[in-house]
Amino acid sequence: MGGEEHELTKICPACRAVIPADAVVCPKCLVRLVLLEAAAPPAPEVVQEAPRPPRPSTRQRVVNVVMGILALLSLGFAIWLFWASRAAGESRLARADRLFANGLYREAAEAYRAALQEEPGHEAALLRLGTSLLNLGQVAEARQTFEQALARNPGSAEAHLGAGKAAYLAGDLDAARDHLEQARRLAPGLSAPHSYLGQIYAQQGQWDQAAEALQAALGRHPDDLAAALRLADAHLALGKPERAIQVLQDAALRHPANPEISRRLGRALLASGRPQDALRTLQGALQASPEDLELLVLAGRAAYESGAFPAAEAFLSQALERSQAVAFGAQALETLGRIALANGAYAEAENRLRQALALNPASSARAPLGQAILKQRGCAEALPWLQEALRLEPASAEAAEGLRACSGQ
Repeated sequence: MGGEEHELTKICPACRAVIPADAVVCPKCLVRLVLLEAAAPPAPEVVQEAPRPPRPSTRQRVVNVVMGILALLSLGFAIWLFWASRAAGESRLARADRLFANGLYREAAEAYRAALQEEPGHEAALLRLGTSLLNLGQVAEARQTFEQALARNPGSAEAHLGAGKAAYLAGDLDAARDHLEQARRLAPGLSAPHSYLGQIYAQQGQWDQAAEALQAALGRHPDDLAAALRLADAHLALGKPERAIQVLQDAALRHPANPEISRRLGRALLASGRPQDALRTLQGALQASPEDLELLVLAGRAAYESGAFPAAEAFLSQALERSQAVAFGAQALETLGRIALANGAYAEAENRLRQALALNPASSARAPLGQAILKQRGCAEALPWLQEALRLEPASAEAAEGLRACSGQ
């Protein structure tokens, strides 16, 4: 009965009274039920959730991972094939040129050899192969390679230049000079043939030709340090220290703090009678290279000629402590002997000067040695030394002074 009664009644939405199910007006609060029910919000719509896909099994996940890895490997292989095909498409000569441009001379030489097997006699390949071999120190093979290039094209300035360099490095100066003269004639605007020719003339003692060629090289390539240094040597050998100083000062502006420039500038300033300027230059160079024996000896000589005997002795003693090498040791001992002679220490001077001559018989120590012997034991023993000094160095004022002293007795 309770369930049936529940079906025949309803609740008034306004006053919550129980009223008949078919009532249109609530008998308690007189509210029209149809309007309230119409205004009531509709029942929410039930949305069914879409079914979720089943989770893959462990086996399926493994398969997916393997497939992904295979896909990546396939992509990598495709990329490799792409670049391999590009590399295969690059000619051997182009690859060799690329290696040469990057300074990889050993690899470039191998590539040029391979290219020449495909194209025998290829002039550019021969020239760059020769240059690569020179850079690797393989002078004999480089020389043969440049000769092959010349057989193909006798008018090639580059081939003559390469052959000249190779012959120069091999010590064949005559062949080097011939090739370099040809290169200079064929390409007068190039600086390298002039520079190498100047160095060859300098080695052969042909200082006028050396100065002319080296000046031409510098005119075409002002930054050529080797040409500037050799040109300064040529001017010094020709008795033109002021010209050497100018060349070296110009070079120092282009190559600051270069020890070779300072070394030669010190020599040139000494030769021009400016020992104090030489000493300043050499002291600056020694700050950068305090162990340099030649700089120590030159600084000692500059200090001696400036009258700074203690400084000279300090420089020269340092040089002797570091080495007894023939050239530097003889120079150091000779200058120390001259200092002792100037200080009146004649026995010490004689000992130092004899040591200098023992190290280097071509040393100019004979005249001061004659003076030291003259002061101690007279002309009879001194005369042979002074006469020999004057014979070897006709302009020696020391020897002439000692001979005058003896002829007056």
